[in-house]
Amino acid sequence: MPVEDIKVVGLSSQKTKAKVDGKIVGAIIGIIVLALGLIAGIFLVRQQQDIREKAAGNCDSPSSIVQCPRSDGALVSCNPPDQNGNAQISLCNTAGRIEVCDGVNYCCPQPGGNWTTNMAACAVTATPTATTSSQALTLSGTPACRQINFAWNNVVGAKGYYVDLSDSSTFTTIKSSGRLNADVRNFGFTELDNSKKYYARLTLADITNFPQYVYSGEISTPTNCPTSAVGKPTVTTSCSTGKPVATISWNGAAADFGYWIDVSTSSSFNTFYNKQVKSGSTSDSNNFHLFAGVGVDNTNAQLLVLDQNTKYYTRVFNSFESEVVEWTTCSVSSSNATATATSTTMSASKTATPTTTSTSRATSTATSLSKTATPTVKATISSSGTPMPIPETGADLPTIFGLSFGVVMILISLGLAL
Repeated sequence: MPVEDIKVVGLSSQKTKAKVDGKIVGAIIGIIVLALGLIAGIFLVRQQQDIREKAAGNCDSPSSIVQCPRSDGALVSCNPPDQNGNAQISLCNTAGRIEVCDGVNYCCPQPGGNWTTNMAACAVTATPTATTSSQALTLSGTPACRQINFAWNNVVGAKGYYVDLSDSSTFTTIKSSGRLNADVRNFGFTELDNSKKYYARLTLADITNFPQYVYSGEISTPTNCPTSAVGKPTVTTSCSTGKPVATISWNGAAADFGYWIDVSTSSSFNTFYNKQVKSGSTSDSNNFHLFAGVGVDNTNAQLLVLDQNTKYYTRVFNSFESEVVEWTTCSVSSSNATATATSTTMSASKTATPTTTSTSRATSTATSLSKTATPTVKATISSSGTPMPIPETGADLPTIFGLSFGVVMILISLGLAL
């Protein structure tokens, strides 16, 4: 048989090609695009957060943030910081506005002008103008060790108040509250000298038919006051009751108001709780209330709940700030656990925002006659109550964009697959 007559049976000379399903390909592409969209959204959120933090500046390291003024003319100050612990930025946009930056009073002579330390430039613009009232205005001061707390009555039509303090009856050098809101009725100046005479004056904002100033008269700070801070506090914690409980102890002279004990989860005390101890040298962790502002009674404010295995900071105030002690609560899971705080010495400067009514221990963020006046109202610890608030950041545009884009891609992918 000739070779060309031989045939191979069962083999095909043609290959069949696999058919590609376009829907599956589309679904895969959609999932890839979805993943890329989510990654892009997360990246943009982080970038935006970094930009915000760099722009505002965190007050945990104020020396690298504070600028008085900044190159664009704004004051960047950490006394006090905002609710997130970042620097506050003040623009010279209101005539007569007074702000404190790095321990110095600054005055805005005119909108769009430059901040100046010449307080006389605000003497005219800060005086009352606009509405009328025939009410009497009184200013009273209550002295305590190294501080004086002031109170005044409400005046209908007043848009705000300014309180000035000086060791001269002619007010050649002043320590100013800056402009206070119309609902504020109390303000305290701190870091004053004991056994010294002071003079105060009050002026109204945006109101006519009033004298330029109402004076308090001469007020003297007490004589028998501590001359130094108490010794470094010690803290012990126990979880034997099923929740963390702390005991704070200290040694040192008491002021006429006793002591204020501060507790915070931040070494800079941006947010803190306090408690007044009128006598004795120990305190448990009950009845510490959230500090609500200068001159504000915080006896009904939020209580601090001690969390287990959490780092806290404590200081004691007797008209001087003590060293700051760092300590950590025990673990409830370890029954009958007791721990002694490991203490770390911290700097003891304090900040607070001058606001509103009532009189718990008041303090001031205004500048001193020759130095900075730092806040002195005190905060508190507790083992019952509402937990310390966590700031809410909310959703921003990159997050919404990334998530929305991802959802759309999922729907497209499902449609193609079906």
